[in-house]
Amino acid sequence: LEHWPNELYLTDPIIDRENRETWEERGSKSLELRANEAVEKRLSEYKPIETDSEIDKAMRELIIDGLNDQTDLPVIPDVSENLNTGKSEFRGRRRRRSRKT
Repeated sequence: LEHWPNELYLTDPIIDRENRETWEERGSKSLELRANEAVEKRLSEYKPIETDSEIDKAMRELIIDGLNDQTDLPVIPDVSENLNTGKSEFRGRRRRRSRKT
């Protein structure tokens, strides 16, 4: 038992290890739905890291100095817009591209 706390691995709640009856009692949520809910929860609880404005300015100058064809940095949407609604802009399933043969 000396190494047990360090080696214990418990799966994430997204992975359902219950039997079928318990799964049905809890709403029969699919893996995809549980994963989407977990992502939405994590995004809604996200707290942006405060960065010193001088450091931010220096990092932006370094990036712009390294650009070849581009003159401006891309616009990054404000994180608080999505945090207020509790929904992410990218919700939904993405389809695979068909392979070209």
